[in-house]
Amino acid sequence: MASNEPSPREERTPLIQRGYYGQNDMKPMPWWKLIPTYIILIVLSPILLVLMLLFTLILCCYKLSPHQMSSMKVFKILEPWYKAPGERFATQEHDEKTTDICIPMTMVDDTKCLRTCGGLGTSLRKSLEHTVDSHVREGLYGKQVVADTDVNRPHYFLNGSLYKYNPSYDELWASAGRMCQWPALYSWSGHSPAGNSCCTASEIYCCDDKIPMDSLPDVLGYIYFLELSNPNYYDKPDRVEKVGFTPNCPPITPQNEGKVFARYGYMDAYGFVNLKTDGSEPDAYIFKGKALEEANMKLLHTYRILKPSQPNP
Repeated sequence: MASNEPSPREERTPLIQRGYYGQNDMKPMPWWKLIPTYIILIVLSPILLVLMLLFTLILCCYKLSPHQMSSMKVFKILEPWYKAPGERFATQEHDEKTTDICIPMTMVDDTKCLRTCGGLGTSLRKSLEHTVDSHVREGLYGKQVVADTDVNRPHYFLNGSLYKYNPSYDELWASAGRMCQWPALYSWSGHSPAGNSCCTASEIYCCDDKIPMDSLPDVLGYIYFLELSNPNYYDKPDRVEKVGFTPNCPPITPQNEGKVFARYGYMDAYGFVNLKTDGSEPDAYIFKGKALEEANMKLLHTYRILKPSQPNP
């Protein structure tokens, strides 16, 4: 007779909900789709090899930080490889404006490495996305965030960083407050060893989602929930300027000074989370210089991403 008792893994996993995918996330394919897919890949392998070489050459044309390289490895290589779901993590209130997100020990393997992209069946990025999106919607500003859909007059944002919030920063990248897309990645991906090798290609194409636990701080990073608090911010016409794919902030000119850059056309960004894929939504907003200063960003809430720890006996 089958037992109804939870397995040891389930007993020690402080999770609320399992099996989360964003509407655009890649999911594992059934066998009847896998077989023709493998056949097609084998037939097209010479072309795919050439495309991989071209992609590697294109990377050399961009100035990318180690953090950007690590993040690219996650969403272009590792997550499509594992296709693991996310899980809503347990949270605890640190104080009135700070919530701790607890990464469970079940994401740590026998070699004492945190498996971030699905090596143990769970995606850290998708889990953080699910956890933060749910917490924001259930919170004080939930209704306002859900209704904040005008892409040319956004008021709520999410930002991810390895570092404590500094209001004096001159540049801020953010996702819309309705979707914790890039923050769910950039709040921890800089700890990945990718990008530290002299061979960029070997780091990018290495399918290894391990981060040694002894290299991690107690707080991996932060996700910030922000409000554009200047009530007159959008009184200026054409405050938001659309830009195409760019890994870095466009240069500030007399023509665009004081404008927020809304990035469209970054195709990789439409392959995960819940962005509309018809090109009607930007994947990122970029505030820099005068645009950031005049926005008068207000930090509404901070999410701390905690390193997995053994529960007290």
